[in-house]
Amino acid sequence: MKDIPQGLVTCGDADAQRYVLGRDFARACLKTGIPILWKTIPNSAHEVTESSLKLARAFLTHWHNHYLDDLGLSPLSKPNETFIGNDATELFYPANDPQIKNIPEEDRIPLPSKDIAQAWGKSAH
Repeated sequence: MKDIPQGLVTCGDADAQRYVLGRDFARACLKTGIPILWKTIPNSAHEVTESSLKLARAFLTHWHNHYLDDLGLSPLSKPNETFIGNDATELFYPANDPQIKNIPEEDRIPLPSKDIAQAWGKSAH
């Protein structure tokens, strides 16, 4: 493999204990350079929601396509546009957007593609 693929961690904010554990785990990973995509599922306990399934599908599709050459297949060429999500607001921004500096560091979520960003939250623009 070329590099370490991103991990995906989601949890509903209505499941307080697991939510805090999941969020703290994701933040600790990000601080140490381990790529994690964290998603708070609002008003949800610990069940699998349609929004978490949509995100998981976009996430797995992205990384499958990213590593097609590991399977001896030609990689799909797509623009490498990245985004940053704000965990507190569920809004995402292009990675070069100057407004990102206003997002607290612990709420910044790296989103590696537009498809993932759109499944993760709503565009700030």
